[in-house]
Amino acid sequence: MDDDYNEAPESPHVLWTKPLTIGGVVGGDIGQYSFEHGDAYQGKFSSRLVVAGILIYTHDTNLRPLVYTAVDIRTGEVLWEKTFLDNRTISFPQLFFWDSYNYHGTFAYLWVTVGNDWYSFDPFTGEPRFSIADMPSGTNIVGENGNIFRYNVDLNRNYMTLWNFSALGSMEGSWAPSGGFGGNIYMEINASATSGSDGARAERAWAWNITIPDDLPGSVRGVKLNDRVVGVDQGDNELTIWGFNLDPDNGAMGRELFRETWKFPDYFIEGNISWVTYNTAWVHTDLDAKIGFLWVKEFRKHYAFSLETGKYLWEQEVPQTSYLDIYSIDREVAYGRVYTVGQGGQLHCFNATNGKLLWIYNATDPYTEFLWGNYWSLDIEFISKEKIYLFHSEHSPINPLFRGAPAICINATTGEEIWRVNGLFRKTDWGGDPIMGDSVIAMYNSYDQRVYAIGKGPSALTVSAAPKFSVDGDSVLVEGMVTDVSPGTNDLDITMRFPNGVPAVSDESQGEWMKHVYCQFERPADITGVEVTISVLDPNNNSYEVGTATTDASGTFCCEFIPEVPGLYTVIATFKGSASYYGSYAETYLKVNEAPSPTPCPTPTPEPMTDLYVTGFGAGMIIAIVVVGLLLFLMLRKR
Repeated sequence: MDDDYNEAPESPHVLWTKPLTIGGVVGGDIGQYSFEHGDAYQGKFSSRLVVAGILIYTHDTNLRPLVYTAVDIRTGEVLWEKTFLDNRTISFPQLFFWDSYNYHGTFAYLWVTVGNDWYSFDPFTGEPRFSIADMPSGTNIVGENGNIFRYNVDLNRNYMTLWNFSALGSMEGSWAPSGGFGGNIYMEINASATSGSDGARAERAWAWNITIPDDLPGSVRGVKLNDRVVGVDQGDNELTIWGFNLDPDNGAMGRELFRETWKFPDYFIEGNISWVTYNTAWVHTDLDAKIGFLWVKEFRKHYAFSLETGKYLWEQEVPQTSYLDIYSIDREVAYGRVYTVGQGGQLHCFNATNGKLLWIYNATDPYTEFLWGNYWSLDIEFISKEKIYLFHSEHSPINPLFRGAPAICINATTGEEIWRVNGLFRKTDWGGDPIMGDSVIAMYNSYDQRVYAIGKGPSALTVSAAPKFSVDGDSVLVEGMVTDVSPGTNDLDITMRFPNGVPAVSDESQGEWMKHVYCQFERPADITGVEVTISVLDPNNNSYEVGTATTDASGTFCCEFIPEVPGLYTVIATFKGSASYYGSYAETYLKVNEAPSPTPCPTPTPEPMTDLYVTGFGAGMIIAIVVVGLLLFLMLRKR
């Protein structure tokens, strides 16, 4: 299940949402109960696929006409809506690389099958491409270049056939069914024709017919082209595993590789195991890892067998610790490990070589509302880039739905949480599971009956500097805002609540923040922002960092610095991005003028000494005359 073609989201960031049908909490007289969400047996979003970056899904398989909606998985833009034929479902998508002396390229198809007739449609437009009538019976298997093969193994008559889709191409080296020989003709091909051009195609489409070993018991459980076919026969007291060769470089095609019988231990019989009892059977074959599993619910254990030799390998070191796992169990193999989880809500990781337990992850219910245990029951949805994605759903959930259904991303090596959000996403048992394509997870959320796209989104950054004109030596204040500009933030209900934009927040705050933005939960009080780097290009064309800042809960940031030299500056604010957002940057300018030179105080000119003497003598003579005159006046008056 390891998928190396997707980056795999490392954050529960929501790109966009789109209503699938009326949903959410009803309110009014009905109160806290929600609209019906499709469990059990109703099946909303049940037919869904991703091809070439396009998400294609149905709303409700019980509705007529059965309408498919196609959207760009990254933007949510609706590309088309269409009913196929007489309310038919899409059987599977195909990306097929055609490589010949005349033409090279990949073709994208949607296939609708009606009995033995196949109809292809263009994923980008939904329009018909070509059809194949009277297809041979068999089981589809996809080759490395996306080519479809159909195999048929007849254990009673000891033969195996392989039919090759790519042989329907034209003799001129082009892929003629793509629309005729260079034209826009809608072609109809008969895969069982015996004459004409269709007859030539039909004849060369049979790749081979080989003889296989006789008396092979049971049934086929796995086929890998250019490798092997394996089968299992499950008796009352023993298990037989066999395989025959499909590798032309490993001897004759159809040659028996192994046939091994494993006698059940005595404690199987003592434990009163019944092979017809629910969920006690051969449950998983992984031909890439060359390992197969027998699941025994009474012991809540897996027993592993080699698909190279058919021999018994190991039983898992410890049982699934909860009795609830008798009702369902999910297992995947990747990175030399076996991952198992079920109704007990505990993800176990075992060594695929010896069955030794490596670690356990407990999906604890923080609200203690889950009725039959302390851990949420989980399903493994994807394993990609050494990350495991688990979601919760339940066959017949009570209403109101339990709060806090988890969506969890686990490090596949260590078992540590990469992210977890409680109560934002809840999948469905009877509709379609989450699906990943183009590094985006798309899912139907049974909490509110909307389609959600989860993945890294775009950000936007603004910046300003004040004052725009300053003097050398003065400080400058840089301010700005980092916002989430994913397509979902343009929805009217979001723009009305966030007229200044949706703030970008840290990866650690992302889950609770998305619940506030998209699901009307209360605004979290402990939101942390993202880091912004402030750098400048100075008048001498030197570029350097002058500070960093972290945005607050409103998305804003500020940083103060003192320019080093006068002149024109380019101020650059950069958000490098995170697991939730792609990076962004913005620029502004400021001018630093030289400080004016200080005006010097004037210096007085000293007077010559002779001038001071004369001036002082003259002043003294005047004072003396006045004093003498005043004395004479007083004497005369007295007299």
